[in-house]
Amino acid sequence: MLSEEAWISANFNILSTRIGTDVLILDKKYSYDLQWLLALRNQVGIVRVDHPHAETGTADLVVIPNAHQPDATVARLHRDFPSALLCGPEYAILPPDVPRQDDDADTLLFLTGGTNPGGLMEHFYEMTRGMALPGCRSFVYALGSLARFEPGLSLDARTERGRVLREFDRALYRRTRLAVSLFGVTTYELLAAGVPTLSIAHTDENVDGQELLAARSGGLIVPLGHVRELQAATLRTAIQRAWANDSWQRLVWERGPTLVDGQGAARVTGEILRRFG
Repeated sequence: MLSEEAWISANFNILSTRIGTDVLILDKKYSYDLQWLLALRNQVGIVRVDHPHAETGTADLVVIPNAHQPDATVARLHRDFPSALLCGPEYAILPPDVPRQDDDADTLLFLTGGTNPGGLMEHFYEMTRGMALPGCRSFVYALGSLARFEPGLSLDARTERGRVLREFDRALYRRTRLAVSLFGVTTYELLAAGVPTLSIAHTDENVDGQELLAARSGGLIVPLGHVRELQAATLRTAIQRAWANDSWQRLVWERGPTLVDGQGAARVTGEILRRFG
């Protein structure tokens, strides 16, 4: 299989040459040329992953690995790809090393995805400065491998008692009693780990997405709206309430890993092999 990035960087004129592969997996939300996709499909099987706006005839298989698409979008996909659609949280494509939360977890974890868009971690850090929670061992502000703090905050430095800035490691999920996270793939990882999560959107699309996931999961995440509208008092109150809500935490621990069981990649791979192997 040829990755999308390698394909695109090689040459868009590749349509005139022999491809030498069976399946092309497109997993980035680029604006693809419709005619290019239609012509390409004559030479190779196309799998489009997380492309809810995929056009009719542009894929042999469409994978929507989540539970937060609008009803109208899901209905259209079922209509346009009636026998070529995998849609739902059971197809969430997660790393194989997502651990379950420990029974005695005692950490508050902040996550802003792989790139910390707009320096949001600094924003969360300042909004929770001086905050304390009963039984909380530490506040951990964890950055993805591509992220950087802005000047003024030093990665891997203990800046206050119990407040640690560090690089992200999924092993942190074991000790996390509550997470505050940007909405996205990480949200599904946290569900698989059984970690209760306050979800914050950084795009308008994700505002709707996190609301839909909260409703369809029976309240397994708590959406806090768009980050641009989030006030420190709102965030701190939400953290305090969620931290004290033992029954909700138990619900997430029990049902989250059932909703997102970590087998999505295997299911998707199995279907690809069944169709193209």
